[in-house]
Order: sequence, then structure tokens, then C-alpha cells
Amino acid sequence: MVFYGWDNYHDSDGRDRDKEGFGMIKSFISGFKDFSNNLVVIVNTVLLSVVYLAVGATSIAAKILRKSFLKSATSGDTYWCNLDLKEKPIDDYYKQF
Repeated sequence: MVFYGWDNYHDSDGRDRDKEGFGMIKSFISGFKDFSNNLVVIVNTVLLSVVYLAVGATSIAAKILRKSFLKSATSGDTYWCNLDLKEKPIDDYYKQF
């Protein structure tokens, strides 16, 4: 028996052992990839359709009812604080923390 390396290893009848052994595994992996890609397309289509339709329907209903979900219920007063910034002596600016 003459050994030529892994790339050229054949049986006595000429069949290639590498292709024969890994052919089933390669076809299984290929089929699994096809199945997973199809599953991803279906799941994403269904989930995104549900989300878009729900958000779209809520948006249309809010516009009809003149409802705004982002405005807060404040009386118009401000939440800004008056910091009363005036000039201070230079020593007050050192070691503030």
C-alpha cells in the first residue's frame, strides 16, 4: 500500500475515503443550514409583522383619539433649579469635592 497523504488516499477499488465518509455529514450540515435559514425567515416575518401591525394600529388609534403617550402630565412649571451662580472668592473653587 502506497501512502500519498490525506488528499490522495484511495481504496483499492478507486473510491475516495474522504469524500465517502464526510459526504453524509456535509449533506446533513447543508440541510441543517437550509432548514435554519428558512426557519429564521419565517420567525422574523411573523414576529416583525405582529410588532409592526400592533405599533401601527396603536399609532393610528392614538391619532384618531388625539392621545399622546410621550407628553408628561406637568402643569407647565419647570424642573430647572436656580443655581444662584455669582462670583465667589478664588479659594472656594479649590477642592470642591
